[in-house]
Amino acid sequence: MPNASPLRSDAQRIVSAVAAKLISSHEVAERFEVTSHQEGFKHGLLGPNLPEPAPPEASGESAEDAPEATIEDEMQDLKEALTGDAYDRTELPSSDPGELVVRATPRRGAEIAGEIAGADFVFSRTPARLLRATVHAPSLPRFAGWIMKQTGAELAFTEIDGVPLVSEMRVRMRSRGFGRARFDYEFVTTAEYAPLAKG
Repeated sequence: MPNASPLRSDAQRIVSAVAAKLISSHEVAERFEVTSHQEGFKHGLLGPNLPEPAPPEASGESAEDAPEATIEDEMQDLKEALTGDAYDRTELPSSDPGELVVRATPRRGAEIAGEIAGADFVFSRTPARLLRATVHAPSLPRFAGWIMKQTGAELAFTEIDGVPLVSEMRVRMRSRGFGRARFDYEFVTTAEYAPLAKG
């Protein structure tokens, strides 16, 4: 594990500035039309046959029409990891001086809302923007946790009107096994955002 250090004041300013711009799925639905596209990739021999890629799906123009569970719903969990009292945040070394890497780890005994058991965030320093995040999922219980490995999610972000929004989410699950003789499946969701016309 890379050596972590407490967040310095400049790093804390970047984290706070970006977190303040994260908005809920309700606000996303009010401000943007979201078109999402989902695909599955079979890397192992086991698992479902690959379906035909789903056609892009656009959300409605109001919060009531938006899908209940979309990648925008991750926003508040991410904000909690960046600012909430249930997480400790440390700075990790980065090979790029223009980037800031922050690890959010749940505090011992803290109750964690949502599905984030920790996350690594990558920010650009100037301007302060959220670029990528690796979100760690909780372990599956008992035998399921021994068989399957949840690798969490890899998120990439875009920024529109100063708002960081998830542009791509990759989730991969693998079982025990050797080489391709295992369940190894990846789900990729991409999203495009168009500001809604006012009026």
